[in-house]
Amino acid sequence: MRENLLKECRVIDEHCTFSAEVHHIIAVNENRYEKLVRAVPAVITAISSSLSFQSPDNEIWQWLTVVAAITTVLASIFDFKKSYQSHIDAAKGFTILKHEARALVLAFHENMGDDELRSETRRLLDEYMNLVRSAPPTTTAAFNKARNHIESEGRHKSVESE
Repeated sequence: MRENLLKECRVIDEHCTFSAEVHHIIAVNENRYEKLVRAVPAVITAISSSLSFQSPDNEIWQWLTVVAAITTVLASIFDFKKSYQSHIDAAKGFTILKHEARALVLAFHENMGDDELRSETRRLLDEYMNLVRSAPPTTTAAFNKARNHIESEGRHKSVESE
């Protein structure tokens, strides 16, 4: 029974490793996207408005100014940081849980009775399921990138081999 509980902790560790990496990758991408959505239209608005003053008969600059200004307003209304923050929070939650599961397998289980180990494994599993339920959705592309990143660093090895 103990070995099955420790095996479950290893599975939680592995799943948390991948989940944390996926959410971190998405958060980094969201942060880049948010900066572009805010900066590019603002710069275009500034440039096109100054050019439209220099040549007021050129409607292209005037329309470009209007479109860029509307995009700037929309970027400020919609909170693009929210997606970034939710993925960062998920990544941190999975990382913390990963370390708890790993510590249980590598250090703490030897000093626990069977009931205590069962209870702690159940707590870790419940916490993992709650994180999965509350985490924002991910993409297949982000998962594949995370898997490649983890495997290229050799971080996918089981806790058993440590």
